[in-house]
Amino acid sequence: MPTNITMPKLSDTMTEGRLVSWKKGVGDTVERGEIIAEVETDKATMELEAFASGVLVEQRVKTGELVAVGTVIGVIGAAGEAPVAKEETPRPAPEATWQPPAPEPEAAATGGVPERVMELPEAVEPSPPTAADHPDDTRASPAVRRLAREKGIDLRQVEGSGPEGRILQEDLERFQAGTKVTEKLPAEGESAAGPAEGGTEPLSRMRSAIAKVTGEAWRTIPHFYETMEIDMKEAVEVIRELKGGGHAVTFNDLVIKGVAMALAAFPRLNASFAGDRIVLHDAINIGFAVAMDDGLQVPVVKGCQGLSLKEIALQAMRLAERARSGAITQEEISSGTFSVSNLGMYGIEEFAAVILPPQAAILAVGAVADRPAVRDGHLVAAKTMRVTLSCDHRVVDGAYGARFLGELKRVVENPVLMLV
Repeated sequence: MPTNITMPKLSDTMTEGRLVSWKKGVGDTVERGEIIAEVETDKATMELEAFASGVLVEQRVKTGELVAVGTVIGVIGAAGEAPVAKEETPRPAPEATWQPPAPEPEAAATGGVPERVMELPEAVEPSPPTAADHPDDTRASPAVRRLAREKGIDLRQVEGSGPEGRILQEDLERFQAGTKVTEKLPAEGESAAGPAEGGTEPLSRMRSAIAKVTGEAWRTIPHFYETMEIDMKEAVEVIRELKGGGHAVTFNDLVIKGVAMALAAFPRLNASFAGDRIVLHDAINIGFAVAMDDGLQVPVVKGCQGLSLKEIALQAMRLAERARSGAITQEEISSGTFSVSNLGMYGIEEFAAVILPPQAAILAVGAVADRPAVRDGHLVAAKTMRVTLSCDHRVVDGAYGARFLGELKRVVENPVLMLV
């Protein structure tokens, strides 16, 4: 019996995926567990492995096509079997499983944001692979190929400097720098930024997903906000001492650790609204926003209640690097119970962030800066940081949020508590 290869559902919110490339052509032998295709969501590029052995007798979806979860994208049959007739309606069937690709050193994201829903496309006639379908598939990692598509670079024109001519991220950057000198100079009366009359551009998949999740959150979650100023004098000294000892710890790491300790004392903020009940989570999994070229990803440091400050710093640094390189996996951006968004590095004094469903709160962190303060009746300059808590009023009230911020302030102003 033929075995259908379907577009799998990677998460509860996933509704569609894009076929990046076929790794097998029609007629090729396929072994169970062998990688047969590569599929992309707005979060990551993943490898699709075969659930059965046989021969690939049909490719129903072409490279670059975006299809709904459950769509039959190909068929595996017995050796010598002719291609099967196409089905009119794609049917979900768990004949393929996911395996995240191993991260590669040369690899280039609502975060955790749902993808937009599309109408189910009709299955397409099988067609044999062509050179255009596989431009240098074996010469670049999935993340590098994704970055090349975003930049509009044809990998066939790029010379790779890696082993056996493998194309690295640096090769893309060198290629792009070399092509910039040949770009058309702006015409008279036209600015270097583009035509004076402006224009439009289509939403990327990441931008569309962010628009959907934040729009839904804004419409459905009754937000309220509370801001508190925290004295960072001791925190500055602790970070300086840790860095001097060879431990790379940032203010953001300090905040994540402080939030984890405060959530342990105020668990209703480590919760989710679920219609007729509130779900309190045992694990404290804190997501932190990482800026991307066209949006953001929210990697999650899991089990923060059992991690030291140094362990949180190491995990946060690793996850941020994977997010920026495009190598982040679904598992690494899932199961967040609270989020932190830090714009302090951009000089932002304070701001309010939109809650990421189904979480009950998010903390917006501003810059650590010298600000006027009164100490013992005297006006002095003090290093402070302003944080704003956005809360879901269905889950907590103002007094509870204020007490949480008070506990966070106590912990961050006495950072030695984080080191014991």
